[in-house]
Amino acid sequence: MRKTLLLATFLFPALAHADSTTDYPVNTAQLAIDTMIVLIFYFASKFILSLIKMKLDARFRDKLIDSDRSDETIRQLLMPAERERKDEAFRTMTILGGVSTGLVLVYATQPFGFHSLAIMALCLALSFLGYYFYLQRKPANPNQSDEAKRPDEQL
Repeated sequence: MRKTLLLATFLFPALAHADSTTDYPVNTAQLAIDTMIVLIFYFASKFILSLIKMKLDARFRDKLIDSDRSDETIRQLLMPAERERKDEAFRTMTILGGVSTGLVLVYATQPFGFHSLAIMALCLALSFLGYYFYLQRKPANPNQSDEAKRPDEQL
């Protein structure tokens, strides 16, 4: 929710001014530079936070291994972290793929306008839909095999 509000805070003023019919001069170069600065700060902070999270996860993993818990308990506690990293990587890939596809289509259908925004929204929606289908296809328990899920198909 916070990411959506942050994104809306930065994008809505630019989108509202993008197709205005007033005589205000629009400095698109400065708008692009400002947008890139915000994106660079976002990705740099996300990178730093992911490094901190990885360090804390490694500490937690070491403390778990040093404790007197059974191997099965430790395995169950550490398994979701690996799945979440793979899901996050796939989510990032689908979103960036949708954005890049949208930018290519917008470039191919110039001049820029509201249809450009519609193309970007459609490409992002399709990338999120692909990620949703990926999550739906994934088994809830990664240790569960296909045979265990569908015993009627073993015949």
